[in-house]
Order: sequence, then C-alpha cells, then structure tokens
Amino acid sequence: GLFGTALALLNVQDYFLDFLVTLGLAIPPIAAIYVLEVFLLRRGDWSGASALHEPAYNLRAFAAWGAGGAAGYLSDAGVVGISNIGAIDAIIVSAVLYALVGKRVPGHKPVSGARSR
Repeated sequence: GLFGTALALLNVQDYFLDFLVTLGLAIPPIAAIYVLEVFLLRRGDWSGASALHEPAYNLRAFAAWGAGGAAGYLSDAGVVGISNIGAIDAIIVSAVLYALVGKRVPGHKPVSGARSR
C-alpha cells in the first residue's frame, strides 16, 4: 500500500503509455530475429543438442535488435519511416539486417546437421 501510494504521488501513471509504446517498439524485432534464425539460418533444425555448442549470446542479434528498435522509434517519432508504423518498421529493419549479417559475416557456422536447400 505504501509503495503504491508513493508511485501515485510521483505521477508514474503519466509515463505508463510511453512505457507501453517502448515495449511495442522493442519486442517485435526480437520475434523477427528468432524467426529468421530458425527458418533461414538454421533451416528449421532447432535440436536441443545443437544448443550445447552455441555461445551464451549473439552480438549480431543484439545489433540487429538495437537497429530495429531505433528505426521503430524514429518511425514512431515521424523522423523517417518505411511504413510509418513503428513496430512494422522495427521488424523490417531488424529482419533485413539480421538476414544480411547472419549470412554474410565470416565465421558464421551453420549448425551441424542442418538441412540445406
């Protein structure tokens, strides 16, 4: 009760909509990166055994996510945009960047046993 009262006195509710917009621009690029990783880079092979040989994090995915989030924010602010819908622009930018970086950067090794098309 005391914590909620303190938040109400600080007018936190005035920033709630901004928080939701930020979530709406930050989360969709993550989905685009997951979809591309599974269906484009791994060609649908997502076995549990291959996860043992994966690094703890993927810097290329973080870069694509950040760029997509920035593009979504700029589109939402009306600065520049592809579709003028921030979340869609964030998905497009992160997907294109991750597809290019994941396929063309030297050192990207497909998971062993992945089916090639």
